[in-house]
Amino acid sequence: MSVSLGEKFTSFALKDLEVSSFNYTYEGDRITGEIGILPGNEGFWTIRFEQAKCDLHENT
Repeated sequence: MSVSLGEKFTSFALKDLEVSSFNYTYEGDRITGEIGILPGNEGFWTIRFEQAKCDLHENT
């Protein structure tokens, strides 16, 4: 997994997080992809992951 933060950020950015993109491929019980996050007006964050083990759960 890798994380890229576009700029320095303040703690105020953490209360205004917005997921702007989620691209992935799913193979067996492994997932590869990236999540793009907009933290208020504090730049752009990217979280990338490769062959991460995951489980899918249904919320009711």
